[in-house]
Amino acid sequence: MFIRILILLVMLYYDTCSATECTTRGRFPDNSNSDCRGFTMCLSTGANSMKYNVLCPEHSIYSHLESQCTNVTSYQCLPYHNCTLIGDYANPSSEDCSSYISCVKDLNNITTARLIRCPNDQIFSATENVCVNQTLLKCDIATESPKVLQVSVNNSPNISVNFPLNNSVYIFKRSLYVTMALCIAFNIIINV
Repeated sequence: MFIRILILLVMLYYDTCSATECTTRGRFPDNSNSDCRGFTMCLSTGANSMKYNVLCPEHSIYSHLESQCTNVTSYQCLPYHNCTLIGDYANPSSEDCSSYISCVKDLNNITTARLIRCPNDQIFSATENVCVNQTLLKCDIATESPKVLQVSVNNSPNISVNFPLNNSVYIFKRSLYVTMALCIAFNIIINV
């Protein structure tokens, strides 16, 4: 029993001594965990600050917006998203603007991304960087279909080649057929 109390006191002393980052009272994201479950709680006790590293329960993550643990359906960790700046940004994968990406820095200057869903009947405004009522804003998602030039060769059955005109890269298995189709198409254009 005495050993357990001694270990607990040593752990509290270690946390108190490592509280150099705690200058303000509050809860802050701890991005050292890739699952976004961690947060740092800084308590001020008079002239001293105490730092506690805490993990949210399973199936929940720390929300820097609510300063508490929350469910993973409205707030998700994006450990592989590369944040270049801190802040909230439109989610390029969202087709209806109902979510956005938030890049958050912790007390150790580690930045990670979170995918946050807007409340019901709201969409993310990229100009205001907040969720707004969906009746006040139209979601403009650029859904550009590829522009294609299709060349068919009349004398050779089963040869039809699509040439993308946007900046996509395609690898053609039958480069000989592609070359032939281009030559024939070029000759048709010149002779017209």
